[in-house]
Amino acid sequence: MVMFGRLRLKISFSRAGLGLLFLALGVLLFSLLFWHLGSLTKGLSPAEAAARSSSLSLRAIIDNPIYGPHKILQYAVQKVLGHGALELRVVSVAFGLFFLGCFYQLAKGWFGKLIWLYATLFLAATPWLALSARSATPQIILLLPLSVICFYYWLIRSKSSSAWLALAAAAAALVYLPGGLYLLLIGLAFSRKNLLSAVQKLRLWPRVLGIFLVGAILAPLIYAVVQNPSSIKPLVLIPEHWPGVLIFLKS
Repeated sequence: MVMFGRLRLKISFSRAGLGLLFLALGVLLFSLLFWHLGSLTKGLSPAEAAARSSSLSLRAIIDNPIYGPHKILQYAVQKVLGHGALELRVVSVAFGLFFLGCFYQLAKGWFGKLIWLYATLFLAATPWLALSARSATPQIILLLPLSVICFYYWLIRSKSSSAWLALAAAAAALVYLPGGLYLLLIGLAFSRKNLLSAVQKLRLWPRVLGIFLVGAILAPLIYAVVQNPSSIKPLVLIPEHWPGVLIFLKS
């Protein structure tokens, strides 16, 4: 009886310790990402002001669709909450927390309990992530490939419709990053067999819905490229000053 009593006490203590650990992690993340978020600097930096201008209207986003997912959320926030530094930066904070959650899930599945915790803390405390997540600029969504990998492994392990829809949305959003299309094609080349096997086990409606979701997310980009073909250059890593194909061939 004494042995079982000690075992219950040890289990309850470990649960309490784990709860305190997650509480400390939450406090650390809040301090890193939210402390004086809107008032730490006087106004916006030049890069943040440019980001605000590029997401001020749907026309501005279509004219320059690079980093589109970040811009469309900033556009919505500006319409609803305002144009202040706090409102603009909170979009990057939300993306930062989302990517940390994706990394947490990956590390939890790949490594032991202690490793995933330290790895997540290390990533959260890196200067690049902390500064990018506290900035109104869209650089934080350069971590979008992390979400694609996370949702891919979720789909492979669970064969879940929700995982497929999340993967479809993340993969489509990845195309809005510079070079994102290349990363997506490389990923498909290595994972196509496992991906097709998982998708074929889904029912018809989530498969069709995933395709429509990809089309809906990519529709603004396709429209932007049709309206202004040069807008695709930064997305496929072609320098802006390079001439068009016809001009290059004529020369």
